[in-house]
Amino acid sequence: MSKDTPSNFFQRWILVNAQANPPQEWRDSFKLIVSAALALSLWIFLGGIAVLHFQVSREFSRKIADLPVQDNAKVNQIEKAALSVNDTAKTLYALITPLATAVTGYFFAASSSATSLIKSEKNTEDNTTNSTASLEKENKK
Repeated sequence: MSKDTPSNFFQRWILVNAQANPPQEWRDSFKLIVSAALALSLWIFLGGIAVLHFQVSREFSRKIADLPVQDNAKVNQIEKAALSVNDTAKTLYALITPLATAVTGYFFAASSSATSLIKSEKNTEDNTTNSTASLEKENKK
């Protein structure tokens, strides 16, 4: 009996899905899975940046508050560090937010088209069944 390693599991999983689904459905499913994973990871990354930005800003504010008033050099140094963190966070927000939004939009568009494709295939099957049934009724007459 062979050991079931993760790579063997994924190879078997891909093989089973590739055999069970036609190539177009496989591609659509793969696009949905990849876009969902990418969108989710980008939103989690953006949330992590927001949390870290808040924590670092709070820590710098606490350090400034704990310093004596006479120590202007350290206060200026901590303020410069806080401004640097704020600028970096703003840049990351400006970069990641539109990217996450675009990937999420792609996911919903792909999901919608996959759903409409399933509905149209079902309607085609229903129409084929109905036309076959009506032909059989006409042949019986």
